[in-house]
Amino acid sequence: MQNYFLYQMNLLKYYSILTFCFGGFLFAQLPTPTFIRVEATPNSIAIEWTPIKTADGYEVAIIGKKQQNMYVGNTSLVWTDAKPGNIYSIYILAYQLDGEHSKQCSYWLLTPPEMQPAKMQKNGFVAQWKRSIKTKAEMKVMKQRIVE
Repeated sequence: MQNYFLYQMNLLKYYSILTFCFGGFLFAQLPTPTFIRVEATPNSIAIEWTPIKTADGYEVAIIGKKQQNMYVGNTSLVWTDAKPGNIYSIYILAYQLDGEHSKQCSYWLLTPPEMQPAKMQKNGFVAQWKRSIKTKAEMKVMKQRIVE
């Protein structure tokens, strides 16, 4: 009986150390959010994701030529700093104030190019837009991101 009691005390000591150092057990993790909706215009990106019941908030990172991190309490966001014809990666993770967090979900997209007004002709129309991908290297990066 005495060994059993000492065994329980040692477990309690290690549990307290883990809780103090890491905010809880390492294998307890929030579920990963998933994307419900992603819509892009030349100048904005609207996203919506699944709610996580035990989350206190979400960290959203949008990476283009620069990275912008935002902390939100709801499950949707409209980002209006997008540029036409650019590649963006979006990452979302759920977090709790005690330090627990989920794995991140990710999404890659190319915002549409800025369109010029269409010109009507006798049997149709002519549409023009600005070229957004200027080099073969940019095209290669975009193809890799879309495949991932």
